Amino acid sequence: MEPDDQITDEQIRARAHDIWDRHHRPEGYDLQFWLLAKRELEAVRKALPDKSKSSTKESVPDLI
Repeated sequence: MEPDDQITDEQIRARAHDIWDRHHRPEGYDLQFWLLAKRELEAVRKALPDKSKSSTKESVPDLI
């Protein structure tokens, strides 16, 4: 992953919040949801086409 392709903490936080919400907002699972969100975002980024071959910057889709 190139430096400009880094997943930001804000992206991870938003995904983790979505996962937490979908799991009925349990308490005490902050780290688990954070790590799961990070893994999901990394997997999506890895699955996207190489940006050097594409002229448009693509956003990471939601996994619902």
